Amino acid sequence: MMYTKYRAGTAYDEFECEIFNRKGENVGNPEAWKVRPCEWYREEVKYCKKFTTKFHHKWLGVPHDCSQWVEDLHNCFEFRKTGAKDALEKVIASENKRIEERLKASSANDVWERRTSPPPDWNKPMPDWWTEKVKDSHLQVYMEKERGKERKLKETLGKGLNTFLDRLNPKDPWI
Repeated sequence: MMYTKYRAGTAYDEFECEIFNRKGENVGNPEAWKVRPCEWYREEVKYCKKFTTKFHHKWLGVPHDCSQWVEDLHNCFEFRKTGAKDALEKVIASENKRIEERLKASSANDVWERRTSPPPDWNKPMPDWWTEKVKDSHLQVYMEKERGKERKLKETLGKGLNTFLDRLNPKDPWI
C-alpha cells in the first residue's frame, strides 16, 4: 500500500489521526473518522501530479484534475494548525463525495435484487451429496482435529476440577 512504511520487516503507520485537534481534544464530528492523515493527502497530490499518472489519464481519455486533492491537503493542514471546524467539514464533505462516487456503480447495479432480510431457509442443512463431497476435505479434517483438542481440554479441566474438589474438606459449607 502506498502509505505503509516498513521498519525491520514490520508495517507501521507513523501518521497521526485527524480526529483530534491541536490540543488533543476530540473534534466532536461523528464523521471525522473519514478524514485521512494530512500526509496521506500530500501523497495523493504527489501521485496525481506525476508524469506517469498524467500520461495514464491522457491514454484513457479521462479528464485529469488534482485540484480536489490539493484543496483537501490545504484544508487538512489548516485544521491541524488552527483547529478550524469549517476546514474539517470541507474535507469530510470531499470524502463523502469521493465515497459516493466510488459506490455509485454498486448502487446503480440493477442485475441483482436487493434483499431486506435473509431467505427463510438460509440455515437449512446441506444436501447429502454435499456432505459426502466434503467429508474428507482439508477443512473437515482440521475441524475434527480441533474438536478433538477441545474435548481433551474439557476432559482435562473436568478431571482437574474434580480432584480439586475432592481435596477440599467435604464439610465446607461453600461447596
